[in-house]
Amino acid sequence: MITYGELGHDLSGNADPSRGQLMRSLLGYFKWPKGTAMFWPCTLPCEGNLVSQTAMFWAGAERFRCPNILCFGAEAMQVIYPQHQPGQNVIMLEQTTIHFLPSVPELLGKLPHEQQLAVASVAGLRV
Repeated sequence: MITYGELGHDLSGNADPSRGQLMRSLLGYFKWPKGTAMFWPCTLPCEGNLVSQTAMFWAGAERFRCPNILCFGAEAMQVIYPQHQPGQNVIMLEQTTIHFLPSVPELLGKLPHEQQLAVASVAGLRV
Protein backbone atom coordinates (compact mmCIF):
# COMPACT_ATOMS: atom_id res chain seq x y z
CA MET A 1 0.00 0.00 0.00
CA ILE A 2 1.31 3.43 -0.96
CA THR A 3 0.19 6.70 0.61
CA TYR A 4 1.22 10.34 0.56
CA GLY A 5 -0.45 13.54 1.72
CA GLU A 6 -1.59 14.77 -1.69
CA LEU A 7 -3.01 11.41 -2.78
CA GLY A 8 -6.51 12.50 -1.76
CA HIS A 9 -6.39 15.21 -4.44
CA ASP A 10 -4.89 12.84 -7.00
CA LEU A 11 -7.64 10.24 -6.52
CA SER A 12 -10.52 12.71 -6.47
CA GLY A 13 -10.17 14.25 -9.90
CA ASN A 14 -7.66 17.00 -9.07
CA ALA A 15 -4.53 15.05 -9.99
CA ASP A 16 -1.14 16.62 -10.48
CA PRO A 17 0.50 15.03 -13.54
CA SER A 18 4.00 15.41 -12.06
CA ARG A 19 3.03 13.37 -8.98
CA GLY A 20 1.48 10.70 -11.20
CA GLN A 21 4.59 10.52 -13.36
CA LEU A 22 6.79 10.25 -10.27
CA MET A 23 4.77 7.33 -8.91
CA ARG A 24 4.78 5.54 -12.29
CA SER A 25 8.54 6.03 -12.47
CA LEU A 26 9.08 4.67 -8.96
CA LEU A 27 6.85 1.65 -9.59
CA GLY A 28 8.88 0.95 -12.72
CA TYR A 29 12.07 1.17 -10.67
CA PHE A 30 10.70 -1.21 -8.03
CA LYS A 31 9.89 -3.79 -10.74
CA TRP A 32 7.12 -5.30 -8.65
CA PRO A 33 4.64 -7.54 -10.48
CA LYS A 34 1.54 -5.80 -11.78
CA GLY A 35 -1.27 -5.72 -9.25
CA THR A 36 0.95 -6.00 -6.17
CA ALA A 37 0.90 -2.30 -5.22
CA MET A 38 -2.10 -0.14 -4.43
CA PHE A 39 -2.60 3.51 -3.55
CA TRP A 40 -4.76 4.37 -0.55
CA PRO A 41 -5.29 7.94 0.70
CA CYS A 42 -4.70 9.09 4.26
CA THR A 43 -6.40 12.43 3.51
CA LEU A 44 -9.42 13.48 1.48
CA PRO A 45 -10.37 16.87 0.10
CA CYS A 46 -13.03 18.88 1.91
CA GLU A 47 -13.83 22.40 0.71
CA GLY A 48 -10.50 22.60 -1.09
CA ASN A 49 -8.39 21.45 1.87
CA LEU A 50 -7.05 18.01 2.64
CA VAL A 51 -8.50 16.51 5.82
CA SER A 52 -6.89 13.64 7.72
CA GLN A 53 -8.67 10.29 7.41
CA THR A 54 -6.78 8.10 9.86
CA ALA A 55 -9.62 5.64 10.57
CA MET A 56 -10.43 5.23 6.87
CA PHE A 57 -6.77 4.64 6.07
CA TRP A 58 -6.32 1.89 8.66
CA ALA A 59 -9.66 0.30 7.76
CA GLY A 60 -8.36 -0.03 4.19
CA ALA A 61 -5.00 -1.39 5.31
CA GLU A 62 -6.78 -4.01 7.42
CA ARG A 63 -9.32 -4.90 4.74
CA PHE A 64 -6.65 -5.42 2.10
CA ARG A 65 -4.24 -7.08 4.58
CA CYS A 66 -1.30 -4.92 3.59
CA PRO A 67 1.97 -6.30 4.94
CA ASN A 68 3.89 -3.16 3.89
CA ILE A 69 2.94 0.50 3.73
CA LEU A 70 5.11 3.00 1.90
CA CYS A 71 4.48 6.37 3.52
CA PHE A 72 5.84 9.34 1.59
CA GLY A 73 6.45 12.35 3.83
CA ALA A 74 6.12 13.50 7.41
CA GLU A 75 2.62 14.92 6.91
CA ALA A 76 1.25 11.57 5.78
CA MET A 77 3.15 9.80 8.55
CA GLN A 78 1.60 12.16 11.11
CA VAL A 79 -1.82 11.03 9.90
CA ILE A 80 -1.21 7.28 9.87
CA TYR A 81 1.27 6.96 12.74
CA PRO A 82 1.39 10.12 14.91
CA GLN A 83 3.88 8.59 17.37
CA HIS A 84 6.56 8.46 14.63
CA GLN A 85 9.96 9.60 15.89
CA PRO A 86 12.58 11.45 13.79
CA GLY A 87 15.09 9.02 12.31
CA GLN A 88 12.62 6.13 12.50
CA ASN A 89 12.44 4.85 8.91
CA VAL A 90 10.88 1.43 9.50
CA ILE A 91 8.07 0.82 11.97
CA MET A 92 7.03 -2.75 12.64
CA LEU A 93 3.49 -3.22 13.84
CA GLU A 94 1.72 -6.53 14.47
CA GLN A 95 0.66 -7.25 10.89
CA THR A 96 2.19 -4.37 8.95
CA THR A 97 5.51 -2.66 8.41
CA ILE A 98 5.49 1.06 7.65
CA HIS A 99 8.37 2.35 5.54
CA PHE A 100 8.93 6.08 5.90
CA LEU A 101 10.19 7.77 2.73
CA PRO A 102 10.79 11.36 1.58
CA SER A 103 7.72 13.40 0.64
CA VAL A 104 6.52 13.62 -2.94
CA PRO A 105 7.50 17.32 -3.21
CA GLU A 106 11.00 16.44 -1.92
CA LEU A 107 11.34 13.68 -4.51
CA LEU A 108 10.05 15.91 -7.31
CA GLY A 109 12.94 18.28 -6.58
CA LYS A 110 15.50 15.54 -7.27
CA LEU A 111 16.98 14.13 -10.45
CA PRO A 112 15.65 10.67 -11.44
CA HIS A 113 18.70 8.80 -10.14
CA GLU A 114 18.46 10.73 -6.85
CA GLN A 115 14.78 9.76 -6.57
CA GLN A 116 15.73 6.12 -6.94
CA LEU A 117 18.47 6.41 -4.33
CA ALA A 118 15.99 8.01 -1.92
CA VAL A 119 13.62 5.02 -2.14
CA ALA A 120 16.19 2.24 -2.66
CA SER A 121 15.51 0.87 0.84
CA VAL A 122 12.11 -0.46 -0.29
CA ALA A 123 13.01 -1.57 -3.80
CA GLY A 124 13.94 -5.04 -2.56
CA LEU A 125 10.71 -5.70 -0.69
CA ARG A 126 9.19 -9.06 -1.53
CA VAL A 127 5.65 -8.51 -2.74
